[in-house]
Amino acid sequence: MTDTVDKHILALWKQIVEQTKLGNALSEFMELTEFDLPSKTATIRVDSQPTVKAISPYLPRLESAFESVLRVDIKIRLEVPEVEAETLASEITNQGLGAPLEWNGLRFRSKSEMKVAQVLDQRKVLYFPNARGRLLDNYQRVNKEADFLICHEGRWGILECDGEMYHQSAAKDHARDMIWNANGIWFIKRFSSTECYNNPEKVVDLFLEMLRAFHLQTHRGSANAD
Repeated sequence: MTDTVDKHILALWKQIVEQTKLGNALSEFMELTEFDLPSKTATIRVDSQPTVKAISPYLPRLESAFESVLRVDIKIRLEVPEVEAETLASEITNQGLGAPLEWNGLRFRSKSEMKVAQVLDQRKVLYFPNARGRLLDNYQRVNKEADFLICHEGRWGILECDGEMYHQSAAKDHARDMIWNANGIWFIKRFSSTECYNNPEKVVDLFLEMLRAFHLQTHRGSANAD
C-alpha cells in the first residue's frame, strides 16, 4: 500500500469492501493504491483482466459508498499489472469498460440496460450505451458516464437505468444532472432498473416522447423570447 492512502481512508476502504459483499475470494485480488480527494479519484490495483471484469459491476456501489461517507463524488479507476496492460488495452474504449454483458459488440452493466438498448435498436434510434466523456465541473475536467446518451430527431438526452443500490437520493441525482446541464445536455430522465427490465418498450417510448416534448417547449420558449 502506498503512502498516498492514509489510515482513515484505508480503514474506510476495508469497511466498504465488506459492506459491498465482494467476498474474500475477490477482495484479496484488489488493493486501494491511491486516493486523491481534491481530484475526486481513487485507484484500485487488481491482479488480472478477469478480475477487472468481475469487479466492474460493483464499481457504482463502491463509488456510492465512498460518497455517502465523504459527501463527495468519487470516480474509481482500475489498474492492472503491466503484464496485463497490453491485453486489456485492446478492449479499452469510452464505452462500458469492464461491463460484463455484451450484445452486438456493445457492453452493458446489467440486463436492464441491455433490454433498453435492444428496444432503442428496434426504434432505429442513435444511442451510445455507457458512454464516458470528459466534462467541465466547477472549472475542473472530470470523467462522467451516462447509461445512455441518445440523439433522436436531432435532440440529445440522457436515459439512466438506476439500480436499487444506487441513486437513492434525489438531491444527489440533481447534483449529478447539473454537471451534464452545465455541459449542454439538459434533458435527463431516470428510470428504475426494474422498469427497464420488465417493460423496456414503455421506458423507451416514454423517454422519446418526453425528449420530443421538452425540446419543442424549449424551442417555443426561445421563439417567444425573441
